[in-house]
Amino acid sequence: MRRWALCCLLGLLLVAHIAPSRGAHAETVRLQTGPDSFGQGWLFRDRRGRCLVAAPWHVVAPEPLNQPVPVVLIDRQGRTNPTASPGRTNPELDLAFLTVGGEVAREGCSNSRVSALSLNAALRAANEAFLTTMETGARITIRVERRATALDDSAGAMISFAPVDPAERLAQGMSGGTFQRDTQPLAMLLAVDPDFNLGIGLRYDVIGREVAGYDPAPAPPASNAIAGLIGVEITLLTGQAADPAQGPLRLVEDGGQFSVVPRQRRISLILRIPVPRRLNRISVAATNPSQREQVTALAIETADTTTGRSVYGPPRTCASQAGALLFDCQMAPRLADTIRLTFATGPEVQSTALGRLAVSFTP
Repeated sequence: MRRWALCCLLGLLLVAHIAPSRGAHAETVRLQTGPDSFGQGWLFRDRRGRCLVAAPWHVVAPEPLNQPVPVVLIDRQGRTNPTASPGRTNPELDLAFLTVGGEVAREGCSNSRVSALSLNAALRAANEAFLTTMETGARITIRVERRATALDDSAGAMISFAPVDPAERLAQGMSGGTFQRDTQPLAMLLAVDPDFNLGIGLRYDVIGREVAGYDPAPAPPASNAIAGLIGVEITLLTGQAADPAQGPLRLVEDGGQFSVVPRQRRISLILRIPVPRRLNRISVAATNPSQREQVTALAIETADTTTGRSVYGPPRTCASQAGALLFDCQMAPRLADTIRLTFATGPEVQSTALGRLAVSFTP
């Protein structure tokens, strides 16, 4: 009997060990929209199986330009995940959708209760709910009570909540947080009325109707390939795009270049490729004769995240050179699916344009 019980226990432990991960939770996540700029949105998997983030348009297309900026999702493990350029379905709504890449996309997103089904009954029952928001990476929950299920000028799309405890204040930086009851998302916070400590949110059944008609930008064309490899993702971590309309994928386009404003004399990029490959050379084309004085060094770090570890190996550092190639770094073959490139710039450099990036692989 004891032997049978021991076998059952070992079997249960083995099943628990090999059970597949459910993927990322449907939840409020932090979004990085600039070197020191952050927002938030709701991570979820839609009915077509896509891993998406819903966020206020004003978070991903900030003033004064009101144009989409590159957005990085920071998951609950603190990992950075690239997203595709924000898109919208209705210019009348302060709402954007982003397709998620990186580790979150590889692991998959869990189901979410975002649909076009009416939330009227749920909202009538939700006299109280809670607002989940992110501040400096910490998850904050505020108990709130419903004030109105439809605002006069919103055709029923907007509702309002206020904190149960008046001492808890809502702030505009909380935009993108979600009002929810248990696991049911009810509305996304879009605006705050500070005089009345009131949060105004877009109902999730409206978001569900919009996402049903959302068609993200097509996959990058073949020209967005590194050594014939299609599907590379590039994220700018340190520095800022000189032109918000231009993303770092321009680095792998024929004849493309990417203009960047350094931060503390550094420009840092993360490249992610779909499957690990053995790389042995990285080159960056020059864009002007004097660029060697503007961008002085390049440090290359690599990691193979399929091993379950995201630790970078020792960096390979190269000095800039004169000629058509600003950098031409050769190294012993190393297996990687993630590459971090850190450029050092001169002290007086306000902005610089990086030329075409090429990565060579060995069998």
